[in-house]
Amino acid sequence: MRFLLIALATLPLFASAQSDAKSFSWLEGKWKMTKGLKTYTESWQKAGANRWKAQSIMRKGKKVLWSEKGRIAQKNKEWYYFSEVSDQAKQGEIAFKLTSANHDTWVFENPTHDFPNRISYQKIGNDSLLALVTGVQQGKPDTLRFPMRRIKP
Repeated sequence: MRFLLIALATLPLFASAQSDAKSFSWLEGKWKMTKGLKTYTESWQKAGANRWKAQSIMRKGKKVLWSEKGRIAQKNKEWYYFSEVSDQAKQGEIAFKLTSANHDTWVFENPTHDFPNRISYQKIGNDSLLALVTGVQQGKPDTLRFPMRRIKP
């Protein structure tokens, strides 16, 4: 898979699902990264009691290079990040299980997926985060970095 946006790193699973759900709240809002002529935006919003949804777009000027629909939700009492990338719709939604977490970093993994197989998010501050998309491409380890600033709460 060429791109998946979001990488989430370590989050300790608390005793109740309500406590866990509050941990993801800081993601809500619109985030942006600019790199050369390319602009990446990621918008998160609460979609239910234990669910968040995201829309991500990579643009070069006005041209959309790719987009992704993402969501964080519980399945069988486990947290997952689900991703569907626009140019890979035939694959459908890909699930990444939360494997580690703390108050400011989450890691979601799917070791059977081609690329990426690890997505992590790290809260740098109230208005900044770092998403890492990691895996193997063309036989070599690769990490895509998405340092973002909150542009809208």
